[in-house]
Amino acid sequence: MAPAGRPYLDRSRAIVSRDQLLLAFQYMADYLYGQGVNLTIYVAGGAVNTIYLRSRHSTGDVDFFGSNEQSRQLKDASKYAQRHSESQFRANWFNNSMSLFLGRAMEQDLIGASHHQNAILFGKSGLTVYGVPWEYALCGKTDRLTKPNKRPYDTADAVAYLCKCVDPSAAY
Repeated sequence: MAPAGRPYLDRSRAIVSRDQLLLAFQYMADYLYGQGVNLTIYVAGGAVNTIYLRSRHSTGDVDFFGSNEQSRQLKDASKYAQRHSESQFRANWFNNSMSLFLGRAMEQDLIGASHHQNAILFGKSGLTVYGVPWEYALCGKTDRLTKPNKRPYDTADAVAYLCKCVDPSAAY
């Protein structure tokens, strides 16, 4: 088990650093811009902790949601980034599995709250990446802490989200 507040390195998952994620987003943005589109996605989990909060050194994947119309373009862009990156991204490093748990109304509420919160992880022509609201992230993490599949870093992640809920302007 990792010390409190330190990332847990699960060797069965590809580990991706902040710099590797940002470079992958840059590749995706370049691809999308080349296709003549500018897309916005909303990210939860380890990517937020790694890029925005810097409370972890790495993550295994990027969990996002966005409009269904964007799915094909985002999949193509993520494959482009995977091919052009020197990093070892696993096949599903960029996934929208969290969309399965969101109804359309909830998704729209989260989009509005994400824009209001304005936690931008990445923003370039072609791609903008927002973090989901801190309250939503905290609820999801707190729920996972009650389950058998909790991970050693979940408590530290929850603390980071709680700090932002209490004082959004505070640096973690």
